[in-house]
Amino acid sequence: MFRLLAWLLAWIVAILCSAWAFGAIYYDFPAVRQMAAGIFVLILLVAVIFVRGKLLKLAAVFAAFALVLLWWFTLKPGNDGPWPPDVAETAWAEINGDEVTINSVRNCDYRTETDFTTHCEKRTVRLSQIAGLDIAIMYWGSPYMAHPIAIRRCTPDLLFHRNAQTHWARIFSPPRSLPPIHADLHCGR
Repeated sequence: MFRLLAWLLAWIVAILCSAWAFGAIYYDFPAVRQMAAGIFVLILLVAVIFVRGKLLKLAAVFAAFALVLLWWFTLKPGNDGPWPPDVAETAWAEINGDEVTINSVRNCDYRTETDFTTHCEKRTVRLSQIAGLDIAIMYWGSPYMAHPIAIRRCTPDLLFHRNAQTHWARIFSPPRSLPPIHADLHCGR
């Protein structure tokens, strides 16, 4: 009975790992994503049907998962691509002692979600003027996905957060937005 439960648990874990690998390929493969994900499923089915021995079948499924996982860890987030204008520029800073000059601080005038005017500004703050740090977490779509925001209390107020962006050419998807995360700076008004 114990052996049966162990095999059942191993196959449940293998199926969950395979589902994750399928999603990783489907969302992150650079080209022909759907075809690549379909080929992955086909390889798994061939392995499960034609490989002899229960342990070898299970090992083949975990090996396929390991290969996808290794590939997925090689992915690097990037700021290149057709970004919407309100998120197109990445902020960067110049540090000179106590003084930090932050370039490309976004200050957008939003009339609606799609109608806005983007202003990128330069802000200078002194590290000695930072009086505190507030952390806020916004949940969206799922209780397991959140958008952390760190607000530094200084003059002028700046809002710093890690941001999941979407390209113009993509429909936003929380799972697909996980790897290409980068930092943004906004005015706090």
